[in-house]
Amino acid sequence: MSLTTLMTLAAQAGAKEGLAELGVGIPSPLAAFNFLVEIEGIIMGGFNSVSGLGGSVETHQIREGGWVQTPRTFVTGTRWGNLTLKHGLVENDTLWNWYAATTRGVIRRRSGAIILLDHDRAPSTLWMFKDAIPVRWEGPGLDAQGSGMLATETIELQHCGLDKPLWAQAGTAALGITRLSGARE
Repeated sequence: MSLTTLMTLAAQAGAKEGLAELGVGIPSPLAAFNFLVEIEGIIMGGFNSVSGLGGSVETHQIREGGWVQTPRTFVTGTRWGNLTLKHGLVENDTLWNWYAATTRGVIRRRSGAIILLDHDRAPSTLWMFKDAIPVRWEGPGLDAQGSGMLATETIELQHCGLDKPLWAQAGTAALGITRLSGARE
């Protein structure tokens, strides 16, 4: 059954009740706590948080000819935010070693991905970052009072852009359509 047919049937049956009567569910949002970080093809372990996944388009406005009332806007570039990755400190010092090498002038750009998982822990979508270098590292706050907190490290990566592969773009759209049509996933 096509999405158009479903929408027509739903409209005929009466908005909200129509979809429910047809056994069609609305896709649930994905949980933000279920993700992996991969760098150069290696899953880097569990992370507490990832922030900075975003960018903004830079623009410049010009008033042209006789159109002084409405300036034209031109895109001049894209600015990408730094990715901040925070995770529990483990014996594997891969991220520290990468940062330390960068401070010594050994620049090794690496690419990777932030992979968002669905409720079954299957990859649902991902954002690939390109040519990242570590620009900041922060070690754990240590407390002899024994508060029971885990030792964490934070690394900030400056990168040359984010991308979403076609399967991730089409996959999330197809997943939504599959759920709308009532087909098994």
